[in-house]
Amino acid sequence: MEIVDTWLEEVRLLPRKQRHTGIRIYQRLRDEHQFTGGQRTVLANVQKRKNEIA
Repeated sequence: MEIVDTWLEEVRLLPRKQRHTGIRIYQRLRDEHQFTGGQRTVLANVQKRKNEIA
């Protein structure tokens, strides 16, 4: 989840339309880091992290 936290911090100041969605974060994890977990797991964690940051 450190990777996801880093990505969320990087895009936090970008305009809303340019930020990563949960699905895009899942795709990057799968493609760039060979993540084998489920999409719902990533989406739930991204939502939790976004709420904690805000």
